[in-house]
Amino acid sequence: MQIHLVGGFTGSGKTTAILSACRSLAARKVTAGVVTNDAGKYLVDTAYFDWQKVPAVQVTGGCVCCNYEEFLSRLEQLDRAVQPEVVFVEADGTCADLVATVVKPLDELRKNAAAKVTLTVFADCRLVTQWLGGEALPFGNPAMYVYGRQLDEAALVMLNKRDLISPDKARLALDMARSGFPGKQVRLHNAFDALNADAWLEELDGLSRRETPMNSLLIDYARYAAGESSIGRVDTQLTFSAPTAIDLRGLMVDWIAGLNKEIRMRDIGLGHLKMLIQAGHTKAKIGLTAGDAAAWRAQIPDMHGKELKALVNARMEAEPAVIHELLVNAANAAAVNANCGVEEKDTEAYVPAYPKPKRRVP
Repeated sequence: MQIHLVGGFTGSGKTTAILSACRSLAARKVTAGVVTNDAGKYLVDTAYFDWQKVPAVQVTGGCVCCNYEEFLSRLEQLDRAVQPEVVFVEADGTCADLVATVVKPLDELRKNAAAKVTLTVFADCRLVTQWLGGEALPFGNPAMYVYGRQLDEAALVMLNKRDLISPDKARLALDMARSGFPGKQVRLHNAFDALNADAWLEELDGLSRRETPMNSLLIDYARYAAGESSIGRVDTQLTFSAPTAIDLRGLMVDWIAGLNKEIRMRDIGLGHLKMLIQAGHTKAKIGLTAGDAAAWRAQIPDMHGKELKALVNARMEAEPAVIHELLVNAANAAAVNANCGVEEKDTEAYVPAYPKPKRRVP
């Protein structure tokens, strides 16, 4: 069984890239599974993989490294359920130090395995260009410290979302990243492109046969903890209900537009806003990140009905209470405009605990 650890900052497109890779493997009759990870327990990613019929389990309550025994248990659970030939482990978006706390311990545990554990770190190519070019950034220094450490330990850096910029800007991002990370494999990537998924899988196959061990990261855990806790998190489930059928797409557009307006007015760094929505038999996943302006609108299908359910994961550079207030206020305003009600349940608003890895191999 090949195990591919996938890291990268919140909003870098890890989930979409993994799904594309799983589809590519399925076309080759190769069984793949996914381990999702987050400090929360109501994860859009896990529900999304389940909807897409990709076998998935989740490690909740903190990073994989801080819940290492649970992670091993979930790997065993996945192996018993579907016997996957390939497993992708999607790390929490603010998790770093993965070589020392996950890759090396796993390789030691699997010392007789033919394939080594790999680590790919995804990055939005627009944010990489801003960061390496010394431009204004959507996040403060604590969060960007984590961002930098994630990229520093990568064996393979995937500059994702190349489809959202011009070819000239993509080449510039690639040149800047190769100069900024000498000795690393750096690739441009479009997570929606099947050929890009195939190319990534080829890279992973080569990395899994490496003979030299990866280097553990030099990291200041106090700064790492400050960076993680600078990103507030809110997970919730909202149900909109109306006495008669209404335009549910319009309701969603109104909600997200109102929320996005408040985020921008307050200059809040948006890691990601993920929603899995359902109205009757219609489902959709909606994603909004710091670099997005209006692309999220195209992700919302036409929907009419009396009820819409939304599972929400929000990650922003703000206090959790502030994020929750913005989410709920925007939802209430949209509900009033649509002449419907809204109910909230299973809400968690929090920041991650101080990172304390169970194992660390220098």
